[in-house]
Amino acid sequence: MFTWPVEISFGKLQHLRLTLSGSDSIADARAQLLPTSQQLVDVLLALESPKTIELNNIFPVQGSYAEEIALPTSLLQLVLSTSREDQASSCAQLWSRLIIPPNTNVAVDIRKVDEGQLAPLREAFTRPVSGFQRHPSELVIAKSSLLLLGSPSLEDPSATSPNTLIMQAITTLDVRELGDGPNAFFNLHPSSQETSSFLPLLDMHSVQVLHFTRGVLDCHDEKRYWLETFLLAQNVQRVVVPVTTSCMSLLYAVAQTSVTAPGSESCQLFPDLHTLTLHHTEERPAATPLPVFVNVLIYLIHVRRQCGQPIRALQISRSQQGLPVWDSVVNESLPITWF
Repeated sequence: MFTWPVEISFGKLQHLRLTLSGSDSIADARAQLLPTSQQLVDVLLALESPKTIELNNIFPVQGSYAEEIALPTSLLQLVLSTSREDQASSCAQLWSRLIIPPNTNVAVDIRKVDEGQLAPLREAFTRPVSGFQRHPSELVIAKSSLLLLGSPSLEDPSATSPNTLIMQAITTLDVRELGDGPNAFFNLHPSSQETSSFLPLLDMHSVQVLHFTRGVLDCHDEKRYWLETFLLAQNVQRVVVPVTTSCMSLLYAVAQTSVTAPGSESCQLFPDLHTLTLHHTEERPAATPLPVFVNVLIYLIHVRRQCGQPIRALQISRSQQGLPVWDSVVNESLPITWF
């Protein structure tokens, strides 16, 4: 049976994958299958020019990482994942001690987290050396996941829905094909916590495109949440959303104005916003009739135009082209791309 320490020379390896199957917590009889924290560090430090590193369910249940671990600049992809609740903290601790090359694509997938671990996780993820504070060009936001694209994606308009982007990332944990990168994916499943715990910790200044899934929109039906969370996202130029009832509070937030001078108003969110991408799918029936959604969209267009921060283009699912419900949108004389 495979046990630690391992008598293998790791120096010349280009692709390292250490994984232990199963999702249950490690019993004492199986603990010998796991490395100590120092043994795991020794393996990582022994790698001279790796291209990919993937660690799955292989994190020690006890112990800590005393030193920072500088990964080689040759590294193209790093994956840290665990489906075991007793490894969540150790996985996050290792992540926080890594110094990740700026051009490395990363994926962190923690499937089970106890509520008491949330504060340590939050602290671990926000350490400057951990790579969480990258400067993404695009951000895909889901209920329990964040996808950070380091450069503009290959799609404009974004024919792939935000939900599909997230599901592909969850399934493969490989984000290298989503653009020139570097890209990062964080999938966290705390017992009673959502992306909202980590979203305010991101540096939003570089974000130019925001994608929202149905799940995260369902979680926040108050305009105030969006206004507070994205107030500093001043460079957003395009927003990608599903045509759904839960999207309405976000649309109202994008249309929210404030007085900047006597007789003058400006929109509080996204002063540079010029394009909306609207995905219409049949995944789930809409609770609100489509005409109501369209009316809110028209309201947003009018308010932004009056404030001198107009929407200049719309991108709408091709399945909606020619439907009478969209006639009022077409009459706004905005360029529309049906994708």
